[in-house]
Amino acid sequence: MDLLSSVSLLSLSDLELGHVLLFPIDDKQSRFDGRDYLALIVAQQRDQSNRLSGIKMSALEEGLKKIHRAAKKKEASVHLPRIGHATKGFNWYGTERLVRKHLSSRGIPTSIYYYSSRAASSRPSAVAASASPTSRGGAVSQAAGSSAGAGRERAAEGPREQRTPAAPSWPAS
Repeated sequence: MDLLSSVSLLSLSDLELGHVLLFPIDDKQSRFDGRDYLALIVAQQRDQSNRLSGIKMSALEEGLKKIHRAAKKKEASVHLPRIGHATKGFNWYGTERLVRKHLSSRGIPTSIYYYSSRAASSRPSAVAASASPTSRGGAVSQAAGSSAGAGRERAAEGPREQRTPAAPSWPAS
């Protein structure tokens, strides 16, 4: 089943804040014989007047917890754009703390990609970063022994990427 047909099976009334939709991406270009996934966190909602809310931090946090479980189960890394970058008044630093708390500090290799907002470019040019999340989507990349992964939307030269330092191991419980 492709991405579009799996999305069409969902009704908007089935979505709630904090839900995560995880779709396998079968693009036949998956790196290192791994499998790429697209994760969408429901972190915004519309009111009765159809106005879109800001990003709800509690819903984003709940979604990141779910992405952590999926990435841990699939031995995957997480690759994200800078969530809320163009959202007026958005708390990026609070979001970055949530990403570190629920992903990178818990052993999930996490990369954030910063894209230039130059309108002249037909493709976004990327400049590197470290641990962070996305409300609209991020890629969870499962690769054999590697944290390299998704991001087919990269500019021709590709983004420079900086990963967060290795997180301490958590004892098995």
